[in-house]
Amino acid sequence: MSMPAAAQQTDKTASAGMVSVELNKLEPVDGACRVYLLLHNATETSFDKLQIELVSFEPNGEIGQRIAVDLAPLQAGRTVVRLFDLPKVDCRQIAKLLLNDVIACSPAPAGAASCLEELQPSSRAGPEFWK
Repeated sequence: MSMPAAAQQTDKTASAGMVSVELNKLEPVDGACRVYLLLHNATETSFDKLQIELVSFEPNGEIGQRIAVDLAPLQAGRTVVRLFDLPKVDCRQIAKLLLNDVIACSPAPAGAASCLEELQPSSRAGPEFWK
């Protein structure tokens, strides 16, 4: 069975031993902005818990919203899509997205100082996505 082109691209750009977190799409939905994240777990760890804190920034540089996002479960070697809504946010008002912290991570990857080091953010949707 062949893998979709987007998943193949994610596999190629994910560093070995990392979890790529791509901001893939922003979509206006019922007074909110729906955020699509494409994840590829290139580690040997299957995560039972993986919750991150994201902070959005408006075009003028001001902080917009802070939100906790649950990415688990995330099996080793898998590519998955996770989505969530930012309530009362116009997608055009998201200029940047910061992967601010990891709130929960279990099990912790072997040899890593923190789970945050294992995450590799990128963006295909337009706004910058970084940590």
